Amino acid sequence: MPAREQLGALVQRVRPALESLGEYDRVTSELDRVAAQGNGAIRQLRAWRERGEVMDVIEAAAAATLS
Repeated sequence: MPAREQLGALVQRVRPALESLGEYDRVTSELDRVAAQGNGAIRQLRAWRERGEVMDVIEAAAAATLS
């Protein structure tokens, strides 16, 4: 089973707890964002592939952290 499906199943399993904590929408939104944009490692690889410069990777990581 793909990781995205496994995560979806996990979220559904713990949904009552997430909802009671007011976190369900935030968790599902973040999973959707990561699925669409990639995680930190994917973003770093994209930055590296653009020009092959370490500073591009650092700048991309800093921008993601500060936004």
